Amino acid sequence: MKLARTAFFAHTVSTDLALVPFSPEIVDDYHELHVRNHDRIRLSEPAPALPPSRAEAEALLLSSGQAWLRGTAVPVAIAHRSDGLEKLVGAANLRINAYLQSAEVGIWIDAEWEGRGIAKEALSVLIDYGFNSVKLARISLRTASENTRCRALAKGLGFSEEGTHRKAIPLPGGRSDEVVYGLLAEDWDRRR
Repeated sequence: MKLARTAFFAHTVSTDLALVPFSPEIVDDYHELHVRNHDRIRLSEPAPALPPSRAEAEALLLSSGQAWLRGTAVPVAIAHRSDGLEKLVGAANLRINAYLQSAEVGIWIDAEWEGRGIAKEALSVLIDYGFNSVKLARISLRTASENTRCRALAKGLGFSEEGTHRKAIPLPGGRSDEVVYGLLAEDWDRRR
């Protein structure tokens, strides 16, 4: 994929990573990525039994892009650059509640790309944007209690575990507890 041809712009995270705004221009690559990871995603967050159709993926990208324009979300695909090509390797979102000056962040990474620090790099950019540009007071992260990678990521980013919602997440194997993490702007500033 050539991002310059498919997206209006991309935010460079590092020499090999970029955040690409959700838009219909990336639908084919995003749909392929999501279908490939659908069964894995369903193990840690609520999702339909079947992967989205191309039309459903396009509608998601369009509505998410509109949420960005309204200022209620920052939905991005994560692209890895290598040998002049870009490949989508995940997605992240910062869902904003301007009235409460808070947001919730979420992320998933392609199975092939897990464990390389991509999630931490991408979320750091979104968190920094939330606190420094949007002027949020807090950001939360929620995950299934079994999702040890996401829980370690939250702690590694400086989030504090704030509580557990019992049997809050419907998953294919039954209901799972949801662990809630929070990060305050002043805590993020101290880490910088």
